[in-house]
Amino acid sequence: MLEWDQKDNGNYLCHGDHGVATVFRKESGGWSGVHDGYFLKATCDDAEKAMNLMERYLLEGETDLARLPVTGWQTSKAGGYYKKTQNGIISVKKAKSGKWYLVLPDIGMLKGHWFDSAESAMQEGDQRY
Repeated sequence: MLEWDQKDNGNYLCHGDHGVATVFRKESGGWSGVHDGYFLKATCDDAEKAMNLMERYLLEGETDLARLPVTGWQTSKAGGYYKKTQNGIISVKKAKSGKWYLVLPDIGMLKGHWFDSAESAMQEGDQRY
């Protein structure tokens, strides 16, 4: 059994030989967990069930309980696009001028690079990551 600490934001964290695992409440409802970029496949009714699944994944090696997040470009709530990579999240956003720009996880906005379309900005992001 692992030791879980509840944080001020309501998440539960577990530190150990495996690194850090987190159990969190999903915006869509229910509880899930993440460890090293892998998310629990199931959504649980409560945090305790999610912690139990995460422990089975970490301690018993039940790798079928977790998966990598969806990859590829997705539409953001703000009307831009984003993609999850091993280095972090790449974002493509539209400026007030109508041009598109790229935000990279390690350097932020790619300065001096303005794109006529979101597709062009996404292609640049794909080439860099």
